[in-house]
Amino acid sequence: MENWTKNRLGDVCSKIGSGATPTGGKENYLTEGPFSLIRSQNVLNECFSHQGLAFISEAQAKKLDGVAVSERDVLLNITGDSVARVCMVDNDVLPARVNQHVAIIRADNIKLDSGFLRYFLVAPKQQEKLLALASAGATRNALTKGMIENFQIPLPPLPEQRAIASVLGSLDEQIEGLRRQNATLEALAQTLFRAWFVDFEPVKAKAAGLAPACLDEETAALFPDSFEDGLPVGWEKATLSDFAYTTLGGDWGNDNATDRRDHVEIVCLRGADLESLRFSGEAKQAPRRWVARSSVEKRIIADTDVLIGGSGAGPCGKPFWGLSSFQKQFDQPVIYSNFVKRFRTPSPSHACFLYRILLLMQENGEMQNYINGTSVPNLSDKQLLQQTKVVLPPQDVLDAYFAFVEPISNKLFDGQARTLAQIRDSLLPRLLSGALRVPESLISEHRDGVPMDGNALPVHRDDELMLEF
Repeated sequence: MENWTKNRLGDVCSKIGSGATPTGGKENYLTEGPFSLIRSQNVLNECFSHQGLAFISEAQAKKLDGVAVSERDVLLNITGDSVARVCMVDNDVLPARVNQHVAIIRADNIKLDSGFLRYFLVAPKQQEKLLALASAGATRNALTKGMIENFQIPLPPLPEQRAIASVLGSLDEQIEGLRRQNATLEALAQTLFRAWFVDFEPVKAKAAGLAPACLDEETAALFPDSFEDGLPVGWEKATLSDFAYTTLGGDWGNDNATDRRDHVEIVCLRGADLESLRFSGEAKQAPRRWVARSSVEKRIIADTDVLIGGSGAGPCGKPFWGLSSFQKQFDQPVIYSNFVKRFRTPSPSHACFLYRILLLMQENGEMQNYINGTSVPNLSDKQLLQQTKVVLPPQDVLDAYFAFVEPISNKLFDGQARTLAQIRDSLLPRLLSGALRVPESLISEHRDGVPMDGNALPVHRDDELMLEF
C-alpha cells in the first residue's frame, strides 16, 4: 500500500452538485419525454432502478442544465430516509437531470475511476460514515455539498482502481444476469396467468373447436369448452376475501435482546425488501432483529401466505409470495415487520393465485384505489380483500398453474445470486483497503491511457491512510 494516497473527494472529482424540482412539481412530469429526471427512488445501493423514473420536457431540462448527468456519473442520495444510497447512472436513461435529493459525483478521470468510487461509497464502513454525517442535522437526514467534498477516499494508482472495479463489476454482472433471468421467468409466469385467468384463452380455444396452445392433453382437459353468463362453465365469481384473510400485524422487534432466554434473533423483512426479493431472491438490506419467541412463532411465513407492503411511498401495495423457500437460506427465522401485511389462504395454489392477482393490480394501477394517505401512504388491506372481485377457477386448475410456476419460485431462491453477492461483499472491503491486492497481470490490462506525469497525487504512509472498511 506504499503507493496509496489519501484525498478529499473534492480534490479528485470534477463535479459535485445536486439539482432541483422543475417548476410546477410532479404534476408537470411526463410519462415519457426527451429527458429523464432522476429522483432518490431511482438510486439503490445494488443498482440504478427504473421504477418510478420521471420525465421532463426540453424546456424544463434547460433550466437544469447545470445538473446534466453524464455517462459513468455516480449518484448519491443526500436527503431523507434513503440518504447515502449510491449507484452509477444507467446510460440508457440519458439525457437526464437530477432533482434536489440526488447529488452528482463526477470523477476526475485522471485521478479517480468512477467504478472504484461507486464501490468505495457503497462499502459498509463508508455507508456508516455517510449516515452518521447525514444524521448530524437538527431536522432531517441530509448530506451537504461540503460534507461530500471533504469526504476522505484512499486511492491506489488509477490502473489498480480500474482493476479492483473490474473484479467487483464482473461479479455484479453475473448477479445482474441472474436477476434478468429471474425477471424473464417471472414475466413468463405472469403472461400465463393472464392467458388462463384473465383472457380465458384455453376456454376460448376449446369453444372454437381448437386445441389450447402449449397445453398437454391432461392440462387442457381441466378447462371447460364453453361459457355461461360470461364465465367459464364451473368457475365462479368471488372476492379475494372468499379465500384469503388478513392475519395479525408484523413485529419489528429490537436491535438487541433484552432477555435472550425469551427472545429469538430473526431476519425481519420490510416492505422495501419485497421488490428486490421478487427478481433476485435476495433481501440484502433486511436487518437482524430480536423478537419475543412467542411473537416469532405466530409470524413464521408459510406456503399459504402472501406478503404485501402496507406502508411507505415505495413498497406500499407491492406483493410477494414464496418466502417459505427463501427462509431456507438463513439460520434465523424470517418474519415480517409491522410495515408489511400478511394474507393467509387455504392452500399454496390459492396463495400463488392471490399473489398473481395482486401483482396484476399493482402493474395496472388498480392497487392505488386501496392506498390512502399523502405524506405516508397506507394500504387498506381489509378493503382490498373485500372489494376486489375475481373469477375463481376450480381447485384442479389452480393446482395445475401452481405446478407450472413452483419451479420458477424454486429457481428464484436457489441461492446463486446470493452466493455471488456474498463473494462480492467479502471481497469488497479487502480490495478497497489494500488488504487483498489484485494480480499485477490484471492491473497491467488497465494501464493504457493512464497519465504518467506530474498529475500523480502525493503519497502518504499507510498509518496516515487510516483505512476503515
